[in-house]
Amino acid sequence: DLLGQEVAAFFTASESVDEGALKRRLACVLAKFKIPVYLRQLNEMPQTSSGKIDKKAIVKMADEMAHCAQ
Repeated sequence: DLLGQEVAAFFTASESVDEGALKRRLACVLAKFKIPVYLRQLNEMPQTSSGKIDKKAIVKMADEMAHCAQ
C-alpha cells in the first residue's frame, strides 16, 4: 500500500541541476503522485562492494531527508 508515501529521487549529473526546474520538467511527463517530493543530486551513487548501486544506503538517505523535513 503506497497511500501516504512520498517519492524521493537521487541522481547524478555532470553539472549542478536546479531542483525546481527539474520538478517542473518531471511534471510534464509524470503523473502528479510520481513526482519526487525530495530530490538530491549526488556526485556518485553509493555502491556495494560488488559495484552495484547500494539500495540500502539510498533508502537510509531518503529516510534521513524525510525526517529532516519534518
